[in-house]
Amino acid sequence: MKRIAKIAGLAVLVGLLSCEKDVTSIGVDIQPPDDRLNIGKTDTLRLTAYRLPDDLTATSTLFRSPLGQMNDPVFGFTKADFFTQVRLPSNNVLFDNNPICDSVKLFIKFDDPGMYGPADEPNALGITIYEMNEKMESTADTFYFSNRSFDYNPIPLLDTLFVPGLTDTLSSGEERPDTMELRLPASVGQYILNGTEDELLNNANFSEYFKGLHITSNVSSEMFYLDMPSSATRMTIYYHDDELDSLSYSLTFNSNAQRSNRFYHDYSSTQLSVKPVDTTGYGEKELYVQGLNGMRTAIRIPGLENLRDCTLVINQALIEFPIVPGSNAVWEEAGNMVLLRLDSNGDTQTILDQAQGNDHFMGGFNSSENKYTFNIARHVHSVINGDAPNEPLVLVVSGNAIRANRAVLNGSDPELFEENRMKLILTYTKP
Repeated sequence: MKRIAKIAGLAVLVGLLSCEKDVTSIGVDIQPPDDRLNIGKTDTLRLTAYRLPDDLTATSTLFRSPLGQMNDPVFGFTKADFFTQVRLPSNNVLFDNNPICDSVKLFIKFDDPGMYGPADEPNALGITIYEMNEKMESTADTFYFSNRSFDYNPIPLLDTLFVPGLTDTLSSGEERPDTMELRLPASVGQYILNGTEDELLNNANFSEYFKGLHITSNVSSEMFYLDMPSSATRMTIYYHDDELDSLSYSLTFNSNAQRSNRFYHDYSSTQLSVKPVDTTGYGEKELYVQGLNGMRTAIRIPGLENLRDCTLVINQALIEFPIVPGSNAVWEEAGNMVLLRLDSNGDTQTILDQAQGNDHFMGGFNSSENKYTFNIARHVHSVINGDAPNEPLVLVVSGNAIRANRAVLNGSDPELFEENRMKLILTYTKP
């Protein structure tokens, strides 16, 4: 068996060397023939690429909270909403002198770029807010995932429809993310003002007394990005008491507040619901990657095992993912992707090249070439040397828990896509 494997590996190596026209000799004028190193390059290794639904994503205490729903002709229906704690800004809070709530306003700042969708300007956004009945834990080792729901009072505190402004222009002409202003019932503020000394002692006690808000949307054409930890995001109670007429108290949604986003995808109106997943040969003709816990693309490179008994030094291993032309004309592609590996348990792990930094690993979208490129030289070298198993790779949107962007990619079949195909370009040295 070892002899057969070695012959197979040599056969692949011969294929690598023979298919490359520009094998370069280094130092031919100064080195003896026996010392010359041959540099080879090939892009003929077969890639088997196919789509995978994304795994559950941890969405606790992220700096951005996506909210909204949208219909993409390729990826179908996507919805995002979230649950959040409300925090006291300090301990030992006590409202005395018979406080009476006059009004409550909820201020929520948009996070740049404000939204993702098919249009440059937002359409109507419908926001519905509920009071939570179930407490969220906020310990350091508590993580909530993108399918987690919490019990809430089904009677809404607010149900409103409006067209949001995403930016605010300063007197200097500078634009900054705007803050939307929503009015909640005075009864919410009165409930907080009526809290006892013990209930308002600290945030651990307060989270038992007022468990938080569920913020959702049933009307929108875009995905809106909200900056919940911002100091501009707050819930302000306006009240008076027996001594003063104009008082206010602001609660926060800072980085210590537990939050959890929930994502939902429905592909039933698209071709994705009827297309079979093809894991044979070159795999599927088109591949799909989507943020907010949507689609992923898996890539297998079966030929790498055949090189384990060959003497090769991998100088560079560029894997390219071209976008289907025109597929990003309306729905913007993701600015960055991440390439991971899928271990034997089905969990995603980083690959060696990621630790080398972005200058080495790459992964950003090249708009002039309309593709993503990664350098996975260390990963390929470790597989060929037998230091790592040849596990499938997985392409995902970078920051997929906070970004709704997506991409439709060409497959790897050279007969269908020729040079504009998904491919692995190996540059190697054969001593």
